Amino acid sequence: MPNILDQPFIPSIADNRRWTVSDAKDKKPMDMRRLLFSDTKPCGAKYQDERSLCSLSEIAQRANILLDRPVYSHLSLPLTYYCKAVETKFCILDIEKTCPDDVRQRLLKMPYLYGERSSSGKGIHLLFPLPKHYLDYSAAMQKPALKEEHRWYEILLNHYSIFTVNMLDPPSNPNGAESFDELFYELAAQAKEVHAVAVDLAKFGPNVAEPIKDALIRNLVTYGKTYKRTPADFHNDMSTYEFGVIGYLYARLKYLTRNQKDKYTANDKIWLLYEAVKQTLPHRSKHDEIRNGLPYLLSETKTCVARNEQAEIDKQAETKGGGKA
Repeated sequence: MPNILDQPFIPSIADNRRWTVSDAKDKKPMDMRRLLFSDTKPCGAKYQDERSLCSLSEIAQRANILLDRPVYSHLSLPLTYYCKAVETKFCILDIEKTCPDDVRQRLLKMPYLYGERSSSGKGIHLLFPLPKHYLDYSAAMQKPALKEEHRWYEILLNHYSIFTVNMLDPPSNPNGAESFDELFYELAAQAKEVHAVAVDLAKFGPNVAEPIKDALIRNLVTYGKTYKRTPADFHNDMSTYEFGVIGYLYARLKYLTRNQKDKYTANDKIWLLYEAVKQTLPHRSKHDEIRNGLPYLLSETKTCVARNEQAEIDKQAETKGGGKA
């Protein structure tokens, strides 16, 4: 167990039940409560709260369980923390190894609360207090992260982050540094409000006749094989790549239902997409997580439908208003 509690800032979040360890192979956050308090097989964390995660003291008291059982040898320390910025009042600036040195040095001059090198030693994690006016950016605060356009860095808001305790020294001259708040506001301003849509979990599927539903899903799955872009086109960000696939399938679904668009509700579209996406995307551990109370891919398809419906609403409003000024 790393001597993490002796590090600055860490004691202030030690009692939050948002800690776990990760699988050393794929960095999958594990269900810590199951690891520590059950003899069942280890599995990934479905929930980002006390249902799957623990406090640091709970982990410290029972750390010998992880160290003594060979079945857990694939798990790695240091620890992993789920940052939920609205609750913890801090966020994490994750600087990638691909970030140009001049940009990296500029970011490192900002007055961070805590800084450390990533597991690879090539990336950097910096913790900052949430800016004073973060509530003015409600759309941004609902996102997992705010991404810089080149993917050189991102601000984690609702996201796991590994704590390596490979600490950085405090910034040498923070008084003359660029403000983190300005960087946050710049990225947060790019996040758009999204039309609210609901998923009817009681039905567990679209309200569409079975033969039609099956035909639509088959068509979507076949069409998904024609998607030409690769993760490299998205800076190897798998989540962004997968969302691109979902958007590609949504466009196809919109075309297939163009003559009966009033017949298909947002809920129908979400479920049809979800069933097709599950058959199109190769499974990875993140798909087992629960996001906003929904299975990860169902949450992503819901977001896709919501954004596209919002775009339609904006387009209609623009048309009625006579176009942009």
